[in-house]
Amino acid sequence: MIERADDQPARRAGVGMVWFRYRAGVVEDAERLVHVADLPISPSYLVSPCGRQFDRCDLDEADDPARFPPVGGQARAEPCAVCVMRVLLQQPERSRPGHRSPEQSGDQEQQ
Repeated sequence: MIERADDQPARRAGVGMVWFRYRAGVVEDAERLVHVADLPISPSYLVSPCGRQFDRCDLDEADDPARFPPVGGQARAEPCAVCVMRVLLQQPERSRPGHRSPEQSGDQEQQ
C-alpha cells in the first residue's frame, strides 16, 4: 500500500529506514526514482544517502520499494543506485547477496 507522506506516519523498510519517491505530477517521470532515508530528522523533509533533500508533502511512502508501480514505460519502479548501495552496505555481511562463508569458498585453514 502506498501512502501519502502527509496522510500517515511512514512505515519502515528496515530498522530506521523509510522508502519514498515523488508523487505523480511533482516532477518528470524520469525523476521519480525510489529513494530510502534514515528516520526523518524533521517532520517536513527527508534527506537521502544520495544527498538530496525532499519535502515530505511531495512524496509517496511505502513499507517496501517493490510496492511502487512502474512509471513511464519502466518494467518496474526504478531505484536510486546510491540509496540501494546504502541499504546493501547496512545489511549484516552474511545476508548480503553473493556472500560466501569460508566453508563455501574453500578458504578454511588447513590443519
